[in-house]
Amino acid sequence: MIGSGLKKLAEQNGLNIDGGVAYGMLKGCYVALSEGKGYKRMSIYVGCHHASDAPTVEGKIPEHLEAATAVSDTIIEEASDFNTYRIMTSKHTLPGVAIVQGGSAVQVNFFDNPGTLKCIEAFIENILPSVAPYTEPTVCAKCGRANGNSPKACLLTGETVVPMHQECADAVIEAAKARGQADKAGAGKTFLGVIGALIGALIGAIVWALIGLAGYVASIAGFVAAFLAGKGYDLMGGKPGKMKVFTLVICVILAVILGTLLPEMYWLHEMYQEEIQGVPAAQILMTEGEFFAEVMPLIWEDPEVTGALAKDVLMGLVFAALGCWSVLRTASGNGGGKIRILKD
Repeated sequence: MIGSGLKKLAEQNGLNIDGGVAYGMLKGCYVALSEGKGYKRMSIYVGCHHASDAPTVEGKIPEHLEAATAVSDTIIEEASDFNTYRIMTSKHTLPGVAIVQGGSAVQVNFFDNPGTLKCIEAFIENILPSVAPYTEPTVCAKCGRANGNSPKACLLTGETVVPMHQECADAVIEAAKARGQADKAGAGKTFLGVIGALIGALIGAIVWALIGLAGYVASIAGFVAAFLAGKGYDLMGGKPGKMKVFTLVICVILAVILGTLLPEMYWLHEMYQEEIQGVPAAQILMTEGEFFAEVMPLIWEDPEVTGALAKDVLMGLVFAALGCWSVLRTASGNGGGKIRILKD
């Protein structure tokens, strides 16, 4: 958010305010004004000076980077008086002048204390006209085509404002809206994918338990648990990527723990059945549920039993890691690239 001082400055100069940033054109430059703890910041757009398909000469510094260097050098040379402009120096936490975003913008950080707003106003009046010739604000940042009239100012993510044709700005806005809707839909699918993975992991835990009842601990069970969790994730529409890998790891761990405990639960069930075998129903003192409720706390209090279970779980995790590695390695897939609005 910006304070009342920058808001007033924005209103006086016809700037827009959005997302905690004031932006628009000042003295022939596209600028964005923001602030944080101990600083106020001006981002001056320099941008690309060629269409995206323009040829690049090997070994030649891109023109927009040359322009950014010229803007930076001009500011350092003409605004070096700290008392007049309060641009940060080496004594402060932030660089006073910095070329950012691959040379598409120059960032100026002002030390923020009482009176800094007057210093920024002096910077606007005295320094911006000197750097304006290097910024070429009439070149559209999206399509790279020049326009005789000033293109529409369009704020991008971050703290840089760039010029665009009206139709280019509209296309960017529509693309952002479409991506937002896709992200919302993707979030819903990710949730369903997690549910599917948990169902698959539950089936994998049963497989793990059956192998355990047979007296074995095999890495193939880890592969089965990861494979079934991955299948459940995919069938429910979950997206590939880091989220899938994280989900599968958690599901395999849960499958191992549950798969290790299920045989113990089965043996307790067998013990109860042996105890009541041949006993008339009227003489049975407790139900199986009551038997479990009474015995389970005693089991958890026995350090030998809990130690053996912990050892089995750790061993199971090692075998599971060996078995499911190939599944996890291919689970990230290709999540799709992020839409880039501005190309340097």
